[in-house]
Amino acid sequence: MKKSIVVVGLALVLFGVVATVQSVKADWQIDSHGNLVEMKNVLGDTAGGQGDQQTPEPTQTAEPKDTPEPTDTPEAQQMQEKNQEQNQVQSKYEVENKDGKLVVKTHTVDKSGKEVQTETQFKAGEALQVEAQTNAGNHFAINTEDNSGLTVTNGGKTAQSTLPLSVNAQNQLVVTTAAGQKVVTVLPDQAVKNLLSSGVLSSITESPVASAPGSTSSVGQLSAVGSTPTYTISGTKQVRFLGLFPVTLNRQVQVSAENGTVVNTAQSAIANFVSLFSF
Repeated sequence: MKKSIVVVGLALVLFGVVATVQSVKADWQIDSHGNLVEMKNVLGDTAGGQGDQQTPEPTQTAEPKDTPEPTDTPEAQQMQEKNQEQNQVQSKYEVENKDGKLVVKTHTVDKSGKEVQTETQFKAGEALQVEAQTNAGNHFAINTEDNSGLTVTNGGKTAQSTLPLSVNAQNQLVVTTAAGQKVVTVLPDQAVKNLLSSGVLSSITESPVASAPGSTSSVGQLSAVGSTPTYTISGTKQVRFLGLFPVTLNRQVQVSAENGTVVNTAQSAIANFVSLFSF
């Protein structure tokens, strides 16, 4: 009888341990100071969007910044702050998809010009969270798409991309085009809001994204049109033909990821004709 109780007790403990392990996953984060740290995230939390409930728990730091030890005297603190400023480092990160897993290459340069490069290989399913450095900035996440592409998630909206992605020293998303590197100042969620608020589209065509962190939906592709990083977003536009008859037009809109302006609007020849006589 006692043996049975012991066996049942051990089984319950083992089950609890397994359940705990399965309920936690590790992600990586570039925090507001530009450090790459490992974090723990309870499954079910959203990522890359507004209202995140994640609590970063740094467990490993790649290229830590110089942080002075706390002291009691103002003179010592001033000296340490001066030394920290002189040795301040700036890091930028290149993000790649290697066989369905993220690889982040860190380039850290101090004020003396010395550069250190490191590489961090993520496990399957781990995403890179990027915190904003200023109140005007935006939190976003990068993850893999299949075995080659990448996704960018912000505010519950995800864009797929095959462009090389990186994060600069200001924690901004950067894409590499044929004309060089371009800073993405308009993230997917804002691009969608701009199209809806301006009336270019009445609704967005969305689809679930299994690979993106959190509960998100795909809103299109992030690619390059010439030298401009551009979102290609599909949706519908509600119009009234001759001002009387409601008609729904299918449209595909290209919007700049640099400033949010509409680059091009594509629709069928019939939709073009209807648009001419709609108001």
